[in-house]
Amino acid sequence: MFPTPRPSLTAQKVSPRVELVWDPGCPNVDLARAVVREALETVGLPAEWVEREQPLEAAVEARYPSPTILVSGQDVAGRGPGSGAGCSVYRDAEGRALGAPPVSVVVDALRSALSSDAGQ
Repeated sequence: MFPTPRPSLTAQKVSPRVELVWDPGCPNVDLARAVVREALETVGLPAEWVEREQPLEAAVEARYPSPTILVSGQDVAGRGPGSGAGCSVYRDAEGRALGAPPVSVVVDALRSALSSDAGQ
C-alpha cells in the first residue's frame, strides 16, 4: 500500500491572524464580533479570532481605540497603537458613523493578507 498523498502546504489556505481589541464596557464589541464573523465567512475562512481586552490603565501610547480589528497585526482602519483611547468611530461609504468597521473593509484586509501570504 502506498500512503495517501497529503496536500502540499502551498495548496492549503493559511488563515491570517485576526484579533479583536477592545476596552471593558465598550458598547460596540458585539457589533465588531458580528463584523469579524461575517467577514471571515465571506472569504471562506473559519470564524476564529483572538480577543484581547485592553486594561484601562494601559499607557495611552500603547492603546488602540475600542473596538479595533487587526488582521495580521494591522488595524483594518489603518491606525496604529496610540491613535486614541476610547470609542472608535468608523464611517461607511456614505459617510454614516458606525461603531465597528464595515464588513467590506475587513474583507478587503483579509483578502490582502491572504494574497500576500500566498505570494511568499
